[in-house]
Amino acid sequence: LYPMQITQWLKQHNITATAFAAAIGVSVSTITRIARGEVMPSPDTLRRIMTETGGAVTANDFFDQANLGDIMDTAIA
Repeated sequence: LYPMQITQWLKQHNITATAFAAAIGVSVSTITRIARGEVMPSPDTLRRIMTETGGAVTANDFFDQANLGDIMDTAIA
Protein backbone atom coordinates (compact mmCIF):
# COMPACT_ATOMS: atom_id res chain seq x y z
CA LEU A 1 0.00 0.00 0.00
CA TYR A 2 1.22 3.49 -0.77
CA PRO A 3 1.30 4.84 2.79
CA MET A 4 3.99 2.29 3.59
CA GLN A 5 6.19 3.53 0.76
CA ILE A 6 6.57 7.06 2.10
CA THR A 7 6.68 5.81 5.70
CA GLN A 8 9.36 3.27 4.82
CA TRP A 9 11.41 5.92 3.03
CA LEU A 10 11.28 8.22 6.04
CA LYS A 11 12.33 5.39 8.37
CA GLN A 12 15.12 4.19 6.08
CA HIS A 13 16.55 7.69 5.93
CA ASN A 14 15.94 8.46 9.60
CA ILE A 15 13.89 11.53 8.70
CA THR A 16 10.93 12.74 10.72
CA ALA A 17 7.68 13.81 9.13
CA THR A 18 8.40 17.28 10.51
CA ALA A 19 11.78 17.50 8.77
CA PHE A 20 10.42 16.05 5.53
CA ALA A 21 7.48 18.46 5.53
CA ALA A 22 9.86 21.38 6.01
CA ALA A 23 12.11 20.13 3.21
CA ILE A 24 9.27 20.03 0.69
CA GLY A 25 7.44 23.11 1.96
CA VAL A 26 4.21 21.60 3.26
CA SER A 27 2.67 21.26 6.71
CA VAL A 28 3.41 18.30 8.94
CA SER A 29 -0.28 17.46 8.93
CA THR A 30 -0.17 17.17 5.14
CA ILE A 31 2.64 14.63 5.30
CA THR A 32 1.04 12.61 8.09
CA ARG A 33 -2.32 12.56 6.29
CA ILE A 34 -0.62 11.41 3.08
CA ALA A 35 1.37 8.78 5.00
CA ARG A 36 -1.82 7.46 6.61
CA GLY A 37 -3.54 7.27 3.24
CA GLU A 38 -6.16 9.82 4.24
CA VAL A 39 -5.46 12.13 1.29
CA MET A 40 -3.68 12.02 -2.04
CA PRO A 41 -0.88 14.51 -2.58
CA SER A 42 -1.55 17.35 -4.98
CA PRO A 43 0.44 17.24 -8.23
CA ASP A 44 2.81 19.89 -6.87
CA THR A 45 3.31 18.06 -3.56
CA LEU A 46 3.83 14.81 -5.43
CA ARG A 47 6.52 16.44 -7.54
CA ARG A 48 8.22 17.70 -4.38
CA ILE A 49 8.02 14.25 -2.76
CA MET A 50 9.52 12.61 -5.84
CA THR A 51 12.32 15.18 -5.96
CA GLU A 52 13.12 15.00 -2.25
CA THR A 53 13.17 11.19 -2.25
CA GLY A 54 15.31 11.05 -5.37
CA GLY A 55 12.53 9.23 -7.18
CA ALA A 56 12.24 6.47 -4.57
CA VAL A 57 8.62 7.48 -3.93
CA THR A 58 6.73 7.97 -7.18
CA ALA A 59 3.19 8.64 -8.36
CA ASN A 60 2.62 4.91 -8.73
CA ASP A 61 3.19 4.46 -5.00
CA PHE A 62 0.02 6.42 -4.30
CA PHE A 63 -2.30 3.96 -6.01
CA ASP A 64 -3.45 0.62 -4.68
CA GLN A 65 -2.73 -1.50 -7.73
CA ALA A 66 -5.51 -3.94 -6.82
CA ASN A 67 -8.08 -1.15 -7.16
CA LEU A 68 -6.53 0.66 -10.10
CA GLY A 69 -9.01 -0.88 -12.53
CA ASP A 70 -11.92 0.44 -10.48
CA ILE A 71 -10.36 3.89 -10.38
CA MET A 72 -9.86 3.88 -14.15
CA ASP A 73 -13.43 2.66 -14.78
CA THR A 74 -14.77 5.48 -12.62
CA ALA A 75 -12.56 8.05 -14.32
CA ILE A 76 -13.68 6.92 -17.77
CA ALA A 77 -17.38 6.72 -16.93
